[in-house]
Amino acid sequence: MGSCLFGRVLRAQCVVLVLVGAVGGAVAPKKGVSVAKCCALNATLTSDNKCQRAINASWDLRVYLNGTFRAFTTLPPKWTLREGVQPRCAAPVLEPVALRSAIPFINGYLMSVRFQRRLAPSQFCLDYDYVMFCPEAPEQISGVLVNKCCGSGAVFSDTNASCVLFPGAAYALDLGPNKTLGAGFPECSDDHAVAGRLQEGRLHDNGSLQLNATGLVLGPANYCLEHILEHAGGGSPSVITCRRYLGAEGPPAPSLKLTIYPIGLAVSAIFLAATLAAGSLLPSSHHVLHWRCQTNHVACLLVGDVLLCITQIAGGHFPFWPCFLIAVAMHFVFLAAFFWLNTMCFNIWWTFR
Repeated sequence: MGSCLFGRVLRAQCVVLVLVGAVGGAVAPKKGVSVAKCCALNATLTSDNKCQRAINASWDLRVYLNGTFRAFTTLPPKWTLREGVQPRCAAPVLEPVALRSAIPFINGYLMSVRFQRRLAPSQFCLDYDYVMFCPEAPEQISGVLVNKCCGSGAVFSDTNASCVLFPGAAYALDLGPNKTLGAGFPECSDDHAVAGRLQEGRLHDNGSLQLNATGLVLGPANYCLEHILEHAGGGSPSVITCRRYLGAEGPPAPSLKLTIYPIGLAVSAIFLAATLAAGSLLPSSHHVLHWRCQTNHVACLLVGDVLLCITQIAGGHFPFWPCFLIAVAMHFVFLAAFFWLNTMCFNIWWTFR
């Protein structure tokens, strides 16, 4: 199953990766690609579908290429613009570029996350701030769009913190004839949170969702529905929204084990250090192979326990790179500890065989 890790900026892009797994990817074009720009080069498209003069406007594109998203502040290579060309339809859709809910491919196509469609270059236009395209079947869209977080053919894995492909109809959503099923997570300035299950609330005709437990009403753009793989046995999808909509929460009660673990590791590190100190006071044993194996084994355990104690104390407040480097170091020293333990066991067997 395909998956991608979540970041605050990459939530929509993660859904794109899942959707691309079903419709195929994009490779660099061998010939030039002609892409429509909604307004003239010196103008920009506004939220009310008008062109106005642009001052110091620049591109901020995330373009999909061979399984990755590449940032472009200018047009990608081999792209040429057709200025002032817009798709013709009664009710075009505008997607803000900053939300990354409409991702251009390097070959000139566009993936709409909400409508789960891949659009040809002739079906959309790009601009500095917005992407414009026409819905595939506007007469079938009721105007009420309810999002399935990971799109069709995928579910959310809480363990992996990612969307994973899950083909079949087991986790499909059917919200009735008056709802259009889209894809994507709500745009949040903070973290996402699970607000309960759909069966615990009431879905109104206008797409808003009322949570029975709190009485909170969420607009269609402020939540999405998705089955969580590890908790999907109940049948009803979970409601995922922004944490700020759920109100202020007090700090979580400290867990006893999170207090005991670092204390236990610190005590272990103290006794391991004492073991090293005691061994250094016996110079007559320093030439013995067993002493060397034991010293290296204890030293690796000491370093590993100290690093593990640091991570337990820091909890979730560690920046990424220090956390990553400490994890690599812990992995190495604990593997080294097992190596020296095996060497010591072999030496004992060799001595007493």
